[in-house]
Amino acid sequence: MAFQFQLLGLLILVLLIAFYYAKKENFVHGEGSFKMILLTTYIMQLLYLSTYIAIKTESNPIWFGKCYLISIVIWFSLYTMYDIVQFLKAKYPSNETILNQKKIMVRNSFIAINLFTPLIILISNIQIKEMIIHEEHNIFMIFIGVYLLIDFIMILKSIKKIPTKKWIHLFVMFMIETLLLELQTIYPNLPVINTGVILVVLYLYMTLENSNVKELETLKLERDYALKQSMNKSAFLKNLSHEIRTPLNTIDGFSQVILDSNSIEEIKGDIKDIRIASKDLINVINGMIDLSIIESGNLEIIEENYNVYDMIDNIIEISKSKMKDKKIDFTVKIAKDIPKVLLGDSDRISQVVLNIMMNSIKYTDKGNISIEIESVKSSSRCRLKIVIKDTSKGFKKEELNQIFEYNDREEKNNLGLSIAKHLTELMNGKIDVDSVYEKETTFTVTIDQKIISENYEEKVDKKKIMKPFSAPEKRILIVDDNKLNLKVVRKLLAPYEVEVVEANSGKECLDILDKDTNFDLILMDDLMPEMSGTETLDIIKKIERIDGYYIPVVVLTANAFTGMKEKYLNIGFEDYLSKPIDKYELDRILKKYLKNSK
Repeated sequence: MAFQFQLLGLLILVLLIAFYYAKKENFVHGEGSFKMILLTTYIMQLLYLSTYIAIKTESNPIWFGKCYLISIVIWFSLYTMYDIVQFLKAKYPSNETILNQKKIMVRNSFIAINLFTPLIILISNIQIKEMIIHEEHNIFMIFIGVYLLIDFIMILKSIKKIPTKKWIHLFVMFMIETLLLELQTIYPNLPVINTGVILVVLYLYMTLENSNVKELETLKLERDYALKQSMNKSAFLKNLSHEIRTPLNTIDGFSQVILDSNSIEEIKGDIKDIRIASKDLINVINGMIDLSIIESGNLEIIEENYNVYDMIDNIIEISKSKMKDKKIDFTVKIAKDIPKVLLGDSDRISQVVLNIMMNSIKYTDKGNISIEIESVKSSSRCRLKIVIKDTSKGFKKEELNQIFEYNDREEKNNLGLSIAKHLTELMNGKIDVDSVYEKETTFTVTIDQKIISENYEEKVDKKKIMKPFSAPEKRILIVDDNKLNLKVVRKLLAPYEVEVVEANSGKECLDILDKDTNFDLILMDDLMPEMSGTETLDIIKKIERIDGYYIPVVVLTANAFTGMKEKYLNIGFEDYLSKPIDKYELDRILKKYLKNSK
């Protein structure tokens, strides 16, 4: 009777597979883990029938039986993977890149585990006769028990993330699986698990994998997500408007004051404040751009050798300038055994730490802020541990899970913390936060870096080595469609006494070069109307090859995203200078292409 019942089960599976794949959307876009569950259930049924026939004909049933047991273990592992994927989908609903990375990691882990599972079962001494699994051989049950435990943990973790209806279906199937395992133990002569998994697959298809049900659920999720995004964008724009207008008010206000001022010292002081406000504005804009790139999944981590002490000094210098008007004690403690040179993205690490520091400075009105930096080293790697403590109001326990999300709370704009968390995760690091409300907040950033050199050399301040040289015999062509930008560059070049020629477009640049190629350097804006700097450079390179002259072209651009420098160098620009122009970077370029040129 059992044999006939399993034949019926096999027929049901064949019909289900045919019906599932008859729908084109399932064939192309169906859930991969469900497809594998469906296929494994079919193979399991075939193996059971083969084992049954082998036992009846006494034609070496042991190997058939072991393969049957292996298929059961693999089925349970696939179902556990299915639950984990459902959890990941709920956790990362809008970030396809991270979701795919997590799914690949889960898939590879289960593949690795299932490479060992068959081997252990094959070499074990499990005896199979009339489908009896003797109690003294527990390997089979242990494997299934482990998968059920993982499954149960994932269901508990997903209770607040997965929609209630879907969570109930997952829980019901977990209870069915647990019941099957218990019944198989009580009735070892019956293929309880084999029959039960067919019921589970049918239930799974009719609830979570039915295309009509999925379509309705997808529409609901899209509606809920769109509503949440709309609310988030509204809150984000509200906070962003405040963050932009604050430094802009400083810049505009001091500019008006300077126009009416006759005191040189007072003007210089106001200009310093304008510079600080300008950097704040740039940081807000960069943060907004970074968040957009992070959400699109296109942000890259650029690893280069860097002096860790230079990076730390820069963080300290910027932090001090931000808290100069606040009566806060600022302390820094740096371990002496941190290696001098590491391999990593120092700009992004600085951004992470500074974003946390800006949050601490903003909300700490009295007391102290401290940075403590230490490292844990292995033979070739160094784990940087950066601890930032402040005596701000802090966070309540229920707020800790939300502090890395920007939201509509006016008193807490968490854009910087959100970016810091994303960047840290991209560098395979982590941020932990601990807060005692009304007393203290502690952020701990840990990031692994490769050690390049252990030796320490004292940092040389680039400001001390900037000495503009006189080069009246040198000629520079500046290409930019913005007249104010041309004026700024001309004034920055004034101390060098070089001859400056201006072009308002790529076409005008080519017209000038058509008549006069006696230039030592070209500073070229990229994003110009009609003809971009990149297109202009391409034509210049072609003309150079024909006419036999050479002028180094440095891109001068506001396109200052991570990885853009490498992109521009690969295109053919000799060097890269970002806007707003850092006069020390400009000095470096002029020394390289004018003072040191032959």
